Order: sequence, then structure tokens, then C-alpha cells
Amino acid sequence: MPSKTEAKWSITGRLAIWYATSAFCVVLLSTFFIYWTMVAHLNDEHDRFLADKAHLIRSLLRLHQPDSPKIKPEVERMFPSHKDNRVFSRLLDNNGLIVFETPGMTAELPVRLFQQPDKPDIESENIVESVSLSNRPFRLLSVKHTDCYGINNPCMIQVAIDHSVETELFRSYRKRLSIVLLLSFIVCTVIGYRIAHQGIRPVIGITKAAEHISSITLYERIQTNTLPSELSTLAITFNKMLDRIEESFTRLSQFSADIAHELRTPISNLRGEIEVTMRQPRSIDEYKEVLNSCLEECTRLSGIIDSLLFLARAEHPNTQINRECFNIRQKLAKLVDFYEPAASDAGIKLTFHVNDTVNNPMIANLDRVLFGRAVANLLSNALNHTPRGGSVTLSALMVDSFLKLEVSDTGHGIAAENLPYVFDRFYRADQSRSANLGNVGLGLPLAKKIAELHGGAAAIHSEEGRGTQVTLTFQCQPQHKNIE
Repeated sequence: MPSKTEAKWSITGRLAIWYATSAFCVVLLSTFFIYWTMVAHLNDEHDRFLADKAHLIRSLLRLHQPDSPKIKPEVERMFPSHKDNRVFSRLLDNNGLIVFETPGMTAELPVRLFQQPDKPDIESENIVESVSLSNRPFRLLSVKHTDCYGINNPCMIQVAIDHSVETELFRSYRKRLSIVLLLSFIVCTVIGYRIAHQGIRPVIGITKAAEHISSITLYERIQTNTLPSELSTLAITFNKMLDRIEESFTRLSQFSADIAHELRTPISNLRGEIEVTMRQPRSIDEYKEVLNSCLEECTRLSGIIDSLLFLARAEHPNTQINRECFNIRQKLAKLVDFYEPAASDAGIKLTFHVNDTVNNPMIANLDRVLFGRAVANLLSNALNHTPRGGSVTLSALMVDSFLKLEVSDTGHGIAAENLPYVFDRFYRADQSRSANLGNVGLGLPLAKKIAELHGGAAAIHSEEGRGTQVTLTFQCQPQHKNIE
């Protein structure tokens, strides 16, 4: 879990630090590489210079004796010494005695400072060194020479160069580089912040747009045409979420309005009957009649509330159903027997068909109570919308692991423009007829939700004047055994 200090860091600050650090590291590495290249190049130049000087002395020793007066002037002529860049040379005989040297060399560069090479080879790696005396840097080269004037006469050549001027120049250069690096760091920080702030501006725009959206401005959306691809995907996802929220909010508002409307009617009826009854004394029979009417309205209210509670609970993703194995034919037969008297009184023929046999009954593991409630809603709906002389048919068919249940009638049918909404709560295609029949528009939504809880679905097909067919599918595992 991040600490409070980490939580306070903004994305702009983090990006600015990363940009500034990265840019400054590039500048720092580049500066260091250039400085190191310059120093290495100067050292190489000094080493080549010393090697050339030693090579010249070796060439002169092949032509003259070591103590020849011609050697020293020739060396000083070829490699003059300046006050800003002094050059030293020394020749030692086989006994280590100085044959000649640059004036003042012994005082500044004693013989002992130079390494003693083991091989008479000017390319030997251990003969070039750097020393510092009295804060003055020197490059030293010591070469062993064995061929003096054509005879085997070993001698030692020592050459050196004072590069104090270059060292001082580099010291001044480092000071300037420090100032440049400090300014670079400041510039990188400012530019990094500007880049981070500019890059985070679309996020700020999304934040402001999201802050402006409320329950009364759910129609507003974040503009995605000017956003970069990464944030455009985020904004599109956010807009889709707003679409779902707006749809849910609209449905909730409509649902609340429908509840208020549906509950207002029976409550108004109850209040009206009670007020009329209370205006004057009544007989016991009249009071009984009013109480019976109030009881009917209370039953209607209780049914509406139970249906709404079930739909609300069914919306939860963790809603569990109590599956049990039972005989589909026997369950449907009981429901048909229950609605047979009402169908007979209405002059409607009620039949049912189950695709099973005596030896192979249709057994399924479903929630017995919910299954019966869904079928009852469909039968009640069909009977209420079928005129006298019509018929209602209930059929069940098992296909693989799905139970397909159909309720068809020869009633008035539903107009095509109303079919997409028949599974919405409180929706009634025929407002006047449904109100007269006491229908509140929850039968089909309840049946659909019950099918969905079983992993199935609901579908409807209807034509005006030719009837309606509602199909529910339930996901189940058929059981081929006798179960009461």
C-alpha cells in the first residue's frame, strides 16, 4: 500500500522529474565523454611527442658518440622548450652518470623518478608515466638504448614534458562545464515540467469534464477527437460507462415513476372507499363488502411489492436459485388444472403438450417455485388477452441441456412497435385493457428474469389479430428417472 508521501506525488511532478533526469543524464554523459576524449587525446599527443624525441636521440646516438657536442644542440633545435610547455631530455651512460641533460632538469625531475625499462624497446608499455611535483604534472618516458655509434654501448634516454598549461586549461574548462551542467539541469527541469504539464493537459480536461457531469447532465460526453490514442481509448471507455449509467438512471427514474403510479391507484381506491364508507353509518353487509374490496386492493399491493422485491433481488449477480429435480409433465398438469376453471368461464380452450413418454419422462433440475411462477404468469397473461372462443396452448420440449417452454394463444396480438418493450417493467401494450384486467406489466419481466436466472432467455413473437407466442428457455440437466 503506498505511503502518504507517495500518494501526494502528482503525475506531472513524476513525469517532470523523469524528463529532467533523463535529459540531464544525457547531457552529463555527453559532456563527460567529450572531456574524457579531449584529455585522452592530449595525453596521446604528449606520448607521441616524447616517443618522437626519444627516437630522434636514438638516431643521433647511432651517428655520434654519446658525449659528442653535436647531440645536445640538435635535440634542443628539433624540440625547443617553451615556458608554457617545457620539454626535458637526459642521457645516462651505462654507469648511470649523466652525459647531458636539459638545464635544471635534475632539480625538477631527478633520475630516480623515471622507471627503468627492462627491454630496449620504445613501444614498451611500462615506460610512460605521469607524475605530479609541486602541483605540476609531467609525462615521463624512459628508453633503454644499446646501439651507440655502432657499438654495444648501453645507455639510458629520459625525456619529459611539463603540461601544466593544459592541466590548468582543463581545470578552467571543468569549472565552466560545472556551470553549464547546473544551467542544463535547471533548463531540463523547466522544459521537463512544461512537457509533462502539456502532456497531462488532456487528462486535466477529462477530469474537468467528469467533474461537470452530474445526475442532471448525464447526457454530456467527453470529446475524443482531440485526445491522443491512449487517452482516447480511456475517454471512449468512460463515455460507454456514462451511457450505461444514463440508461440505468433513466430506467430507475422511469421505474420510480411507474411504481408511484401503480401504487397510487390501489391506495387511492382504498382511501376513496374508506372515506365514502365513513361518511354515514352502514350495515354489516355493506361494511363486509367494503372490507372485501379493501382486501382485494391490499392483495394487489402485496403482489406488486413481492414482484418488485423479486426483480430487485434477481438483479444481484450472486443471486442463488434452489434447483431440484422434478417431473415437468406433472408440474405443468397441476398448473393447467389450476387455470382450467378460469379458462372455462372465459370460453377459452386450455391445452398442454410435453414431449416425453411413459418410459422416458421429462425430468429437469430447476427451481420448482420459480419455474411454476414463470409459467403461471405466462398462462395468466395469455388468458387475459384471449377472447372467448380462443385457445391457449402450453408445450414443453427438451433440447440437449435446455428446456424449451412455449405458451401460445389466439388472442389480440401485439403491435410490432410495442414488441421491443413488452419485457420492460410496468409496460403495457394495451393500457386500457390491461388496467381493467388488473395487469400492472410485471408478468413478462418476471418470467424473463426467472429464465435468465436459470441461464436461459425469453423471446416473443406476435401478430395483431393472430395471437402471441412467448418462449422461455431454461438451462438444466435432464434426469431420466421417476421423480414425483
